[in-house]
Amino acid sequence: MFLINFLDRTAIGYAGPNGMTQDLGLTAAQFGFASGVFFIGYILLEIPSNLALHRFGARIWLSRIMVTWGIVALLFTWVQRATQLYWLRVLLGVAEAGFFPGAILFLSLWVPARYRTGWSGRATPSRRAPWNSNGPVKPSIT
Repeated sequence: MFLINFLDRTAIGYAGPNGMTQDLGLTAAQFGFASGVFFIGYILLEIPSNLALHRFGARIWLSRIMVTWGIVALLFTWVQRATQLYWLRVLLGVAEAGFFPGAILFLSLWVPARYRTGWSGRATPSRRAPWNSNGPVKPSIT
């Protein structure tokens, strides 16, 4: 899930130079705004999402995140204007808010308390693994 999360978050960086900017008629400034507007929804709903995670539990809340994330990702198929792209990027941030803390909580429930420090220290740097494989993997996926 971490790899898919990273690939989805950075997909716009590959879609832009490969025809999306021409198809939507985006300027460089519009493309940059579309890339960054994702974090508005993500930042605004990160804390409320963590509170909901605590209330509903990691299993249910991660399921909600994955379903809404998939729906929003599917909606990108029908984007025809820059404003649609902006709104979907905000919604993508909203959908993904709380994913990382929820995933860490869910995984920590599987690891005994005495191993958590060592495990989380090794697991968090593994988030950088997609940086190493994103370039070669992404073109084969798209």
